[in-house]
Amino acid sequence: MDGTYYFTAPAAGYYDFELRAGNNYGGYSGSFKVNNVENPSDPGDMSLYMHEDGRDVATSCSIAGTKTATQYGTVSPPYGDYEFPIGTTTNFYVTTGTDYIYMSDDWRVCATGYVHNAVSTVDASRTLLGSAPSTSYAFTQTQLADNLYHEVVWLWREELRSKVTVVGPGSVSTLEAWGNEDSPLLTLTATPEPGYMFYVWTGDVPAASKKTSQITLDFKQVRNIICYFAKECSVQGQNTWTGTAGDFRLDNIMNWSNECLPTESDTVIFTNVVAGIYTTQTNFAMNLLLLTGTGGDVTFDLKGNVINVDRVTQQMPGLFTLTNGTFKYCSTSFNTEYTIGGAELPGCRMLITDAAVDGSHNYTKFFRVHPSCALDFTNCASLVANNAVRFYVYSNAVMNFIDSSLTGAFPEFYGEGGSYLFRALPVNPGYFPTFTDASSGASILIDDCNVGNMWQQWKRFFMGTGNVVTLRGGSRKHWDHVAYWGTGNDCTFNICDGANLYFWSSFNGHQHFSGTNNVLHIHDATLEFGRATSTDTGVAKGITMRLSGTTPLVQNRVPLSGEYTYQFDVPATTNKVWTTAPFQIVANNICVTNSTLVVNAEELRQNGGGIVPLFTKTTTGNWGSEINFRKVVLPAYAQLLGGEGYRYLSVEVVGPRGTLLILK
Repeated sequence: MDGTYYFTAPAAGYYDFELRAGNNYGGYSGSFKVNNVENPSDPGDMSLYMHEDGRDVATSCSIAGTKTATQYGTVSPPYGDYEFPIGTTTNFYVTTGTDYIYMSDDWRVCATGYVHNAVSTVDASRTLLGSAPSTSYAFTQTQLADNLYHEVVWLWREELRSKVTVVGPGSVSTLEAWGNEDSPLLTLTATPEPGYMFYVWTGDVPAASKKTSQITLDFKQVRNIICYFAKECSVQGQNTWTGTAGDFRLDNIMNWSNECLPTESDTVIFTNVVAGIYTTQTNFAMNLLLLTGTGGDVTFDLKGNVINVDRVTQQMPGLFTLTNGTFKYCSTSFNTEYTIGGAELPGCRMLITDAAVDGSHNYTKFFRVHPSCALDFTNCASLVANNAVRFYVYSNAVMNFIDSSLTGAFPEFYGEGGSYLFRALPVNPGYFPTFTDASSGASILIDDCNVGNMWQQWKRFFMGTGNVVTLRGGSRKHWDHVAYWGTGNDCTFNICDGANLYFWSSFNGHQHFSGTNNVLHIHDATLEFGRATSTDTGVAKGITMRLSGTTPLVQNRVPLSGEYTYQFDVPATTNKVWTTAPFQIVANNICVTNSTLVVNAEELRQNGGGIVPLFTKTTTGNWGSEINFRKVVLPAYAQLLGGEGYRYLSVEVVGPRGTLLILK
């Protein structure tokens, strides 16, 4: 209803009336007042509300609502505004909708009558003039007060479907029913055939009712329900692969100990007595899948189907392959967990190829790859993590994404001697893989990924202890927002072999920098480093910025002023060394008072000469008083060139013994 309705007592006394609060979708969404009291009772359960009050003839009870009627079906005249001469009669009727109209497979409506109101143009209040459970109405236009007009509202009943599917030898009292919140409750009774037992209800059934053979349900939602029957004496919640039928069919109930397919309530044990390819032509579910046995490699070819499962544990040595289908979360209220191997179970390998793992719920996802085990996604496979996903790789373990995608916000990568590989990611992932601060001795390789924006906020170059992150080849990667050096120790961040990290962010070198002995290595690659708004301090940071190869390039906008080591490994070639300075200062002068310069070169030849530029600057000023490194390490027979008026800081081989000259 929409507006305000009035009930006026015909005589003094007490009156009962019924207020049904709800909408056409089988639930309430709106607000109403009775005698100016906001929502006098919780309307969500569609109960009957009785209001008793002593009223005299002159008193009205107002009911205000804010829900507009839904216009279903086809009516004559069509929904809209009309003007009719006073005294004329027009036949209003429903042309489509006198029987049920199926809006979808599980939602239908039908006309149930009409109401005729007088509506105020001042405050939209309504006074009921008439109503009937009829799909036609002979409306006569009459003169109303100046501030009133006629309104005819067609009433529609909405119903939602409950559907039951039976799996196994047995029957259910009702397989399909329709209703809404006003309908009587639906009772379903499961009856097994001799030798079998009711096992479980799954689907849109309250959790507390799933293991009872008779359940009672309302029609407040669409319900798709499956009733399972199992072999007599089966234990609810447990099912084991037996392979009795010998056909490698996961959807053959005779291959399971309960003689029914696994359900979302089951812990399932699959033992590979025989290596082979196991298939299914139908979807099914389980709570936990435990892969065991020593019979050889196993493949689940799902033939395009879905197995809903929350936890997968592989204790089977050898290779388990998932292909041509999806492992999807079973419950939206539990964590998803994949565990490959164990502390004493090396050699377990899981391969997801041309298949998907769907964890697109909001609970945490955990993926643990134990020592000397592997988890691989290849050949357009995908892991949909949504958010809150945590990865763990332990000693000598690997997790690979090759021509496959990992999507989800802010994944966390933990390593303890293991490694991650991301090769040829097909889509922008929305994150840049780096380690958590608890990681140690682990590596991440991002290789040949032709995606642009691997953006993630608050990134850090160095995290954990002894970790290596490598960005190799592929297209330019874009970091944005704020980033930091990080708090790692003995870590290396490599940008190499044609890679390009476009770091167009404010770099806060004065925060989160407490690491030691870390290396940022640019080898035949490009780092575009920081905005002009970046900051730094003179505090020691234990970081070496190392440039090597024939085409390294750093375009720096950060006012570096900490205690750094600038290391240049100049290639010794007869035809090509650096012709332009690889470290280019394009904004913010740097201060090297507390820094060390290291140049490694055995032979410097450039077009027959020996001068190689190291730094160049496009900012105001020159190198005059700024060539004040705390320490300079040069090869034998080399000198440093620079000084006032020089935009370049260079090195040159000058003679039989090493010298250090600052030239003007």
